[in-house]
Amino acid sequence: MMDKERWLLLFILISLNGCQNDTILDSTMVCDDGRKISIGEGCDPKCVPAGCSNQLCVLEEETKNIVTTCEYNEEYKCFVYSKCGYFDGECKWEETSEYLECLEEVR
Repeated sequence: MMDKERWLLLFILISLNGCQNDTILDSTMVCDDGRKISIGEGCDPKCVPAGCSNQLCVLEEETKNIVTTCEYNEEYKCFVYSKCGYFDGECKWEETSEYLECLEEVR
């Protein structure tokens, strides 16, 4: 091999070896906590709706410990305009303009 080809090969090997989050060639990656996710998802903690009426937004691993009363509040219908996710370092409902408008209407 010529020197130029060796350097290129070395660069490629170093680049592939140094990938963050253990990128895998099947369009998935492994987060630091061991979860395997699609590359576009990101490694933020996974938040999911919980509670009898799905009114809470919590870490997925906490759902088995959640106990709530079964009731329905009119504001729960507004969750269709939001999504449970990891925002500003915590699990919470995304405050979209539609979600906030809906809350105003029902309060």
